[in-house]
Amino acid sequence: MLALMMLTAVVLALIRHTAVHLDIGLINTLTGFVIPLVVGLVTHAKAPRWLKSVMNALLSAIAGGLAVALSANGTVQLSTWLVSIAQTFVISVATYYGLWKPSGVAPAVQSASANFGIGGPASDASDTPAKT
Repeated sequence: MLALMMLTAVVLALIRHTAVHLDIGLINTLTGFVIPLVVGLVTHAKAPRWLKSVMNALLSAIAGGLAVALSANGTVQLSTWLVSIAQTFVISVATYYGLWKPSGVAPAVQSASANFGIGGPASDASDTPAKT
């Protein structure tokens, strides 16, 4: 809910042509809000849950690092980066289970990219004809 309110505030500020200060918290919120949808797009529908979690963590690490780097003019402290990763990851998990999954958006995104992506079903050896 907090992410939705912050996103609404950003949209309203942009509509009013008001300057928006993109601090680490706002960047983490916005990226955490979108990451579950990106994970749904880049992973196969049949991908294991652990792989989707790893993708979520990896994207959170990248987004957290970029948020800290953008806010600190390229100077990144490890402790700030780790907190930023944690914030982005928690927000992405919360928005997935609290918004995207119950609303049906996450399943729709996943089904739209159901036949491709990382972690697709491995071909079964019994389906492949033996070479003679």
